[in-house]
Amino acid sequence: MRNGANPIGESNNVLFRRADFFTVGGWRADRSHVMDLDMWLRLLQVGDFLGLPQTLAAFRIATESITSHSDERLYEQQRALIEELGESGYFQVRGVDLTVGRLSAPAGRARRRALYTLTKLTG
Repeated sequence: MRNGANPIGESNNVLFRRADFFTVGGWRADRSHVMDLDMWLRLLQVGDFLGLPQTLAAFRIATESITSHSDERLYEQQRALIEELGESGYFQVRGVDLTVGRLSAPAGRARRRALYTLTKLTG
């Protein structure tokens, strides 16, 4: 919640049971830009999370990616997911954590924009 973005990572960084994937309804088309984080949060409702502290994979930043051309939609979906989590009875998000997440989201957006700009300059 406090991250304001996706601290877990892309789908190539996560393992889960196929049966759990279907139990929670799979990928949601209406969450195309936050589909991975939305999935991880729904999977947490049927199983435990085991995170490793070390980085095991990297994510490529490219100016021609879909995400780079839909920054506004991504930001909008992230903000909506933060609000949904804030109202969740399952996760019981504290008010302070919701506030930190709301304040962190613009910083994550700025970080993405900066990375796309650097990619254009160096690519």
